[in-house]
Amino acid sequence: MPELSIAENIFLGREPRTRLGTLDSDRMNREARALLQRLNLHLPPERAVRWLRVGEQQLVEVAKALSLQGAAADSR
Repeated sequence: MPELSIAENIFLGREPRTRLGTLDSDRMNREARALLQRLNLHLPPERAVRWLRVGEQQLVEVAKALSLQGAAADSR
């Protein structure tokens, strides 16, 4: 989704929520930043994906896959 941010793309459909049920964008950006750092990709998670190079977009998809792995491990 090119119009969404990096963090929004990583957590699309699984956005973290606060206790009140609102979007926890601080947590989403923090977790996205940690995933990006694991891939040595130092980009702000708030940046729209449309402004990334193709290789960077592919690494965002890898970060998304890593986040899914982490979510699966947390649910065990």
